Amino acid sequence: VTDVSGRVTDTRGSARREFVAVFLPESLPAGVLPTRYVRTARPSQQGQFRVQGLPPGSYRVIATESLEDGREWDPAIQAWARGHGTTVRVDGGRTTSVDLQF
Repeated sequence: VTDVSGRVTDTRGSARREFVAVFLPESLPAGVLPTRYVRTARPSQQGQFRVQGLPPGSYRVIATESLEDGREWDPAIQAWARGHGTTVRVDGGRTTSVDLQF
């Protein structure tokens, strides 16, 4: 099982407590539905996010202040995320950490 966790800070390095982290695959194999590969995560009370069970691969991850449920599927949101996100490699059986900023 894959496990990705991280935190989000502002430009001064202070922890953000209100955000949504969005995970989008860099690419998909032909004929594969993206539903297993696209995820959102909200912060815990400690200001950290965690996503488990993503299929292994490369993802673009962004953090935004808010995002309406289901908007991660909007092509405009996905294009913006792919242009501004951080790339993270997710491998099976490994814990990966990624810190984001906005």
